[in-house]
Amino acid sequence: MKRRKVKKLGATTFETTGFIRDPEFILMLGNSIKTFLIEPEAAGNENSRFSKRGDSDAIVFTKFGQNIVVLSMIFGCEVNVPGIAQNNTIAVDLKQALKRFKDDNPNIALRLDTL
Repeated sequence: MKRRKVKKLGATTFETTGFIRDPEFILMLGNSIKTFLIEPEAAGNENSRFSKRGDSDAIVFTKFGQNIVVLSMIFGCEVNVPGIAQNNTIAVDLKQALKRFKDDNPNIALRLDTL
């Protein structure tokens, strides 16, 4: 998954392209949660961003052949972690986020419609 091309459609930045920098990035928020660290297409440009404020909850997807696969959801638009460029984005592993939601909200049904 490292360096896999991904896209997202955000409310602020609309469609952007990036690359998974680290597919095993672990973020500690109470309990650890698997996240994807995503760098923008122009990673060397400090002003380039995969996401900005307002893009939170946007879905990150990629293609495997002809199949579009949803991987994650935008969580943090500005990274403030030593050793990691601030123009990277944190996206929560979607399977893990949905499972955690279901576990934390047993009386709420989550319905995902298809297009």
